[in-house]
Amino acid sequence: MYVTFTADETGTAEMHGVVTTGVRAGDEYLVFSRGLDDEEMEDWGVYLEYRDQINGGYDCIKACVLRRERLEVELSKPIDPRKDIEGFHVKLALSDEQLRSLAAGLRQVFRDAPVLNGHGVALWCSRTFCSGSSRGIKIVCPKL
Repeated sequence: MYVTFTADETGTAEMHGVVTTGVRAGDEYLVFSRGLDDEEMEDWGVYLEYRDQINGGYDCIKACVLRRERLEVELSKPIDPRKDIEGFHVKLALSDEQLRSLAAGLRQVFRDAPVLNGHGVALWCSRTFCSGSSRGIKIVCPKL
């Protein structure tokens, strides 16, 4: 099952050595977090959470596409207790400024990857195969 919702808010924050960015619509939210680039802190990689910590985990993103009109995330493993969620299709009802803020936040979270175009960001994982286009980017992290 793919979770779908329309996000009309975005935000990025740095607190206690962690950067968090994501999208929200009412009670529904999807956030990406990662420790800041700090030599004293261990980097656990990217954490993804949907609606509650019970629906979250590290190293669970198989593919992600950020476009002007939507954010799509495909999971490599379930993050929900019932093991139903395969990914997210989030329609973005964001202003240009909000979209730039989201892209900037994702660049911080996925700081190891290059930026491929104006609003697209390449996402990080240990084994990354990237392809870019003017409409967005897609990063796939296959199991080897």
